[in-house]
Amino acid sequence: MSEKNNSAVRLSAGVSGAVLLLAGILGWKGMLASNVIVSLVFLAVGGFVVVALKDRWKRIRWGEGEIELKGKKSPLENPQGHTNPIRRMYSWTLRWAGTPYALPALIVISFLESSIFPIPPDV
Repeated sequence: MSEKNNSAVRLSAGVSGAVLLLAGILGWKGMLASNVIVSLVFLAVGGFVVVALKDRWKRIRWGEGEIELKGKKSPLENPQGHTNPIRRMYSWTLRWAGTPYALPALIVISFLESSIFPIPPDV
């Protein structure tokens, strides 16, 4: 594992641990419902798994063999220009997934989307 990837995994583990600790403390004090705690646990664990397995996503396993997608670009790596502002915001949000700050960006974007912006859930 490279040093850059190792530091990303450490950061992700720290953020995940902090989210789990906060959910546990707030749940213990009765400030959060159990379904919110479960959602935070899934968010923390899922974010950690995404960062830890980031480099393995370009491999496809089929039966006994493994195909590596070298040189193939996904639509997220080479997005087409859009004129629709909602579609551009959606593409901008998805581009954050390829950065080391994907989990904090997801938390901020989802909070803003649910609290401030009138973004429809199914774009």
